[in-house]
Amino acid sequence: SYVNFDKVVPSKGRRRVTIETASEKFFAIHSEEELAQDKSFINFAPAMLKALGKSERFKGAYLQYYADDTDISRQIQFAAIEIVTSDGISFISFRGTDDTVVGWKEDFNLSFMTVPAEDEAALYLKKIMKGRLDKIRLGGHSKGGHLALYAAVTASSDISDRIERIYNFDVPGFNHEAMQTENFRHIQPKI
Repeated sequence: SYVNFDKVVPSKGRRRVTIETASEKFFAIHSEEELAQDKSFINFAPAMLKALGKSERFKGAYLQYYADDTDISRQIQFAAIEIVTSDGISFISFRGTDDTVVGWKEDFNLSFMTVPAEDEAALYLKKIMKGRLDKIRLGGHSKGGHLALYAAVTASSDISDRIERIYNFDVPGFNHEAMQTENFRHIQPKI
């Protein structure tokens, strides 16, 4: 979810591409020289995509519903992608903070208020799972893991009951009141 999949992975509808195809399309758009200029802390992501695209285990997984919304005027930095794994389960990956100023500002705001990316994560999950019966896994690193948990806690029961696992890597927490809600207690064993 840290890779910029613009013009690579469809954002709407049930169209999808394999990780192998996404890797090929990404590297047809972005040269190695261009990528070498990236000095951000997430500059490893394209190399990871290339490795996954060559991996027998992962190259056939499907990517769909790519979303990326970074807007300083709305104080939002949000990205997510659905990965349909070989077992047919949808893994929703939420991106953590990137190098944008708005991303860091949103992280600061996250410590004391609901931020736009949280609302966007909840809406994203609701929108892409509407009318579907797939089992679901959610996850992300840092703010991405927080967004995965927020989306799960705020999801309707028809979605939250289908969530099998929520994977959180180095995630900022929730306030005590949020953790005492019935929805949080329902989701907690899946984290």
